[in-house]
Amino acid sequence: MPELDGSYGYGWVVVDPGDGRVAWHDGGNDWSLATVAEFRRRRIMVFWVSRTAGWS
Repeated sequence: MPELDGSYGYGWVVVDPGDGRVAWHDGGNDWSLATVAEFRRRRIMVFWVSRTAGWS
């Protein structure tokens, strides 16, 4: 995830960009990356998986 100001708790980053809270968590290793994000107000959850270890 790009750098965002927010709070961190129990492995989750919680931000409020103005149109509703977003909670996200990421993890990876030297060859992969995964991120899960929940858009609280819209009740949408998204899961990204990449075979690349970084954001571009």
